Amino acid sequence: MIKFEKIKPGMILYEVRKSTTPFNRCKWDYWTVKVIEVDQEKRRVFASWNGNAPKWIYERQATKYRAKNPND
Repeated sequence: MIKFEKIKPGMILYEVRKSTTPFNRCKWDYWTVKVIEVDQEKRRVFASWNGNAPKWIYERQATKYRAKNPND
């Protein structure tokens, strides 16, 4: 988890979730989130999730991302 104040444009964050596939029990899946812009006033982040088109992500969701790669 990352604090909103520490999120800066250009950062790469990681969304980590427990795998739901039956053959991957107790494993974790992760996706990259590239931060393009941070709106401190409205507490939201303009980011591209897993290489898709960027969209606005509000603080509640953005603070669930991790700053470090889970494989490191």
